[in-house]
Amino acid sequence: MRKQTIIAFILSMALLINGCQKKEESTTNTSQAQSTTVKTATTSKIDFTFADEDFDDSYDEQAISIGLSDTSLKADGVSIKNGSITISKAGTYVCSGTLKNGSIIVDAGKEDLVRIVLNNANITSDTSSAIYVKQAKKTVLILAKDSENTISDAKDYTYEDAEKEEPNAAIFSKDDLSITGSGKLIVNANFNHGIFSKNQLVITSGSFDITSQNDGLKGKDGIAIADGTFTINAQGDGMQASESQEESKGWVYIEAGTFHITSQGDGIQAETNLEISDGTFDITTGGGSQNASIKSDWGRWGPQDQTSTSEDTTSAKGIKSGKDMIISKGTYTFDTSDDAIHTNASMDIKDGTYTIQSGDDGIHADETLTVEKGSMDIKKSYEGIEGNQIVIQGGDIQVVSSDDGLNAAGGNDGSSMNGRPGQNTFSSSDSDVSITITGGNIYVNASGDGLDSNGNLYIKGGSVIVDGPQDSGNGALDYDGTCEITGGTLIAAGMSGMAQMPSDTSSQASVMITFDQTQSENTLISLMQDNDLIIAYAPSKKFNNIVISTPSLTKDKTYSIQSGGTISGLESKKAITEGTINNASTLGSFTLSDMATSISQDGTSVQAGMNQPQGKPGGDKEMGGPGGHGM
Repeated sequence: MRKQTIIAFILSMALLINGCQKKEESTTNTSQAQSTTVKTATTSKIDFTFADEDFDDSYDEQAISIGLSDTSLKADGVSIKNGSITISKAGTYVCSGTLKNGSIIVDAGKEDLVRIVLNNANITSDTSSAIYVKQAKKTVLILAKDSENTISDAKDYTYEDAEKEEPNAAIFSKDDLSITGSGKLIVNANFNHGIFSKNQLVITSGSFDITSQNDGLKGKDGIAIADGTFTINAQGDGMQASESQEESKGWVYIEAGTFHITSQGDGIQAETNLEISDGTFDITTGGGSQNASIKSDWGRWGPQDQTSTSEDTTSAKGIKSGKDMIISKGTYTFDTSDDAIHTNASMDIKDGTYTIQSGDDGIHADETLTVEKGSMDIKKSYEGIEGNQIVIQGGDIQVVSSDDGLNAAGGNDGSSMNGRPGQNTFSSSDSDVSITITGGNIYVNASGDGLDSNGNLYIKGGSVIVDGPQDSGNGALDYDGTCEITGGTLIAAGMSGMAQMPSDTSSQASVMITFDQTQSENTLISLMQDNDLIIAYAPSKKFNNIVISTPSLTKDKTYSIQSGGTISGLESKKAITEGTINNASTLGSFTLSDMATSISQDGTSVQAGMNQPQGKPGGDKEMGGPGGHGM
């Protein structure tokens, strides 16, 4: 975090949830005569409804049968020229067999609905797209039951429109394209994209195996998926909606499905809004988290032999949106070189299960990042959870980070002392920056700052445990404004060099203890009142400073500090509040005289704060005393 003083702004959140019809709102609340505006992503901006024909996979004897190897085919609305089959009228066409070095071309009326049934069809083009929708109101591809269909395009194209370089996908449509049915579709995109609609791409069912030289699925105006099973291996993005000129377009909407995506670029990318209701996602990008952002050549993603356009992405994020993102539930596994989940606006995670290994941020929002509930295990990250404003209302969250665990940073993300390649920027100002925790079970293991706010930090409920840095240049808690704790449990262990504790304006008491010597990892530290256990915790890393706040701490009461010993039921990453500690050593005792009390291990009162002069009692000599700079 940038070590600077900024005006303290106090945050109170009011989230209005109105069923499925949600829209972005601004809420302004006051606390101590100060206010801030919080922009949330609780409402959908995607204006889309599936049509009946998007789900209809039926066909009967009135459908026109097309044998793909029949060069003498004659049917109403069907013609053959130079090995390619052109469909020119609305209707249902059942395609089966093999078409070598040819294409299916749809060139129908502007108001025509064309339905193409792929029933064990194998189509290969040596010069262009295998399926090319030149004109129709909508084309629906139906994957026949129990069928397996293979579509392969050319490695080098002869463009029909050289200026626009179109078509440029194994399946290419200038108008709306829908895919449904229970069969399987294999797409070998040897030149550029796999399936590309310049309008909306809608998929309601089916099994898909897509290998592409650039993007796997691409819907310029939007991608809507109701269900399906997808295996995508893409040299560009796994899925991309790219329209950037119209705010109502460029979105991705997913209701359900199973997605296995390996991409060099982003896994799923929306130029504007992105919404996921449910699904199972396994996403690997940019070679995985082993290609971390600390590397000097980080940022080289995507196909290197394609001509760059304004629609190309230059990131390798798991799920990414240019505007608001809403994730309602689902199961997500990420191994990403870049951020696992990222938005340039606000994000609302309502529920779900997340397992994240990231070479950069685990979860990032330029504006407000809200977590309502769910299970998050961020096993590897540069920074775990990052946003201009972070609001955690519930959930079970575990974060491992090489820099900050939770980072609220306005303007540029300058938390790394020397910066890093591709570091994120923020669209909001520093004055709005805050972290607010009202519930949930949060565990942070950070090599940098544990909870880092370039503004204010509020803990109103839940359980927050931080195993912080083992160096004097970072702190388990780090804030530039005020830190108010009014409820919940906080334990933050680390080194004293940059240690901070909650502000004395808090309504719940806290104590910061600085030890004479650095304590070994897994050393049990306990607070007792008489013979009753208040709370005990064993940090997983070495430490010489610990901050504790719990509703059980009462001003003007006397407590003792114990070190070591054993207690039944103690688990890593969790505090314990009941039981008997055996064989512990009593280090000292103290009376909680203030709402924020700083003491040495023997109970002697010492001044807290990063500006504490060096050499005060209770700290390692090289650390410069409790809260001292020692840097």
